[in-house]
Amino acid sequence: MSGLHHRSYPGLGTVGSSDSSKASKFAVVPPHVQPSPYEENGQSFSDINWDIFSRSGALTDSETSVIRMAETNVLSYVLADPSDASKYAGSLLSCLRTIKSSTEVTHYVLTKILEVLNSADVVSNPAGLFFDQSDGTFTLNYDPFKHCLTHRDGWIVKASGVAAAFILTQGMRSGCSNEGTLSHMIEHVCGKMQGPSQGLVNVVPALGVLVKDESAKVAMGRSGGVGYVARHLRGSGEGEKLGAQTVYELGFCLWTMTYSAKLRGDFGNGDVVEVMCDIVKKAQREKVVRVIAAALLNLAKDGEDEEGGNGTRKSFIESMLSCGLLKTIKTMKDRQWSDPDIVSDVTLLNKILTANYKEFSTWEKYQQEVRSGELEWGVTHTEKFWRENARNMEEDDFQTLKHLVALLSSPSDETVSIAAYDIGEWARFYPNGRALVKKLGGKDLVMGLIESENEEVARNALQCVSKIMVQNWEFVS
Repeated sequence: MSGLHHRSYPGLGTVGSSDSSKASKFAVVPPHVQPSPYEENGQSFSDINWDIFSRSGALTDSETSVIRMAETNVLSYVLADPSDASKYAGSLLSCLRTIKSSTEVTHYVLTKILEVLNSADVVSNPAGLFFDQSDGTFTLNYDPFKHCLTHRDGWIVKASGVAAAFILTQGMRSGCSNEGTLSHMIEHVCGKMQGPSQGLVNVVPALGVLVKDESAKVAMGRSGGVGYVARHLRGSGEGEKLGAQTVYELGFCLWTMTYSAKLRGDFGNGDVVEVMCDIVKKAQREKVVRVIAAALLNLAKDGEDEEGGNGTRKSFIESMLSCGLLKTIKTMKDRQWSDPDIVSDVTLLNKILTANYKEFSTWEKYQQEVRSGELEWGVTHTEKFWRENARNMEEDDFQTLKHLVALLSSPSDETVSIAAYDIGEWARFYPNGRALVKKLGGKDLVMGLIESENEEVARNALQCVSKIMVQNWEFVS
C-alpha cells in the first residue's frame, strides 16, 4: 500500500515509510516502558545482595562478577566489548531464568534488558545479544520470559512482553525462523485481549511492538487481532475505564494494521469502522484523534476496489458515511489543531467522503443519516421524498424503519421531531404502513411525545399520531 507518512508517536517512536522499506521502519523502533516502580521510588535496586544468589547456586561466580562489573560502569562501556556484551546479556538471562522468587530482582533484570535493547548507538543489533547462541533464533532464550508474562506483577508482565516482542521481531527481521515463539506470543496477547479491559494496560505495549513487523502483524490479524482491538475500543465508550494512553496505543495498533493488505478484510467485518468513527467523534486527546483519523484515511484511500466482499475501499467509505463521519469531519475542519498531520488527514478525508457522498442515491443518503443517529431537516424529510421512496423501507426487513422508531428516544429534540415526521409520512404512503408502525411500538412512543415541552416535538408527534390513525389525513389537515 502507498501513502504511509513518517510520523513520531509518543512512547512508540518514529514509524512509517512511503516505500517498500516501511516494514523495517516499523521494526527498528526501540522498545519503551515506563520505569520500574523500584526506580520511581528512589531505591534504584541498591539493596540487591548478589552474593546470596551466588552462594545458592542460582548464579555462577562468573555471572555474578559480570553483573557487578556492569553496575560499576556505564552501559556503553560494558557493551563496547563484544565479549563483555555477550556475557552480560547471558548473565541477565540467567537471572531471569533462575531467580524467580524476588520481584525486585526481576524488575532489575528487565530494566537492564530494556536498557541494552535501547543501545543501538553502541551495538548495531542489541537484540541479537539475546538470540540463542547455537542457531541465532529466539527459542531457548525466550523461555525465561514465559513465566514473566503470567506474573502477578503488572509491570513485569508489561516489561517482559515488550522486551520479548522486540527481540522476537528483530530475530524474524534477520531471517531467523521463530514460529514457535511467535505463536506463543500471539497466544499470550490474544488471551489477554479476550479478557476484561482491566489488565489491558500491561499487554497492549507488547502488541504495539509486534504489529510493527509484517509477519507478526499478519499472524496477529489471523488470530482475530483487529476484532479484539476494536472490541476494547468500543468498550472505552461504553463505561469501561481505559486510560487515554491505552486507547491511543490500541488506536496505534489499528493504524499499523491498516497497512497490511492481508488484513483489510478484517476491517470490513463486524463494526470495526463504526467503532473507529465513534472514537474520532468523541476523543478529546489529539494523539488519539491522530492515529484513528490516519487509520480511517488509509482505509478510505488505499486498496483495490473489487466486486463483493467487505474489505474494499468502497465498502469502507460506505461504512464511514453510514456512521455520519462526513458530518464529524466537517466539524473537525473548523477546530484548531496543533498537529499538522491531523489537519492534512482531516482535509483529505473530507475531500474523499464528500466526493463519494455525491455518488449515492437520495435513499442511500437517507439510510446513512438514520444510521448515524442524528437527523437534520432537508430534502429527505419532505412529502415528495416519501411519496417516491416509501417502498424502499422494505429493504432488510424494514431495518431503516426500526432504526427510525428507535430515534424517537433520541436526546436530540430535532432528531425526535424529524423521526416523528418521517414515520407519519411513511405511514401515509406505504400500504399497511400504519399497522407496521403500531407493531414496532412506534405509535406508543409518539403518543408519549405529544406532551413534550418542546413545541416542535409536540407538534410533529401530534401530526404523526393523526397520520397513523386517520386514513385520509390529507383531507383532515
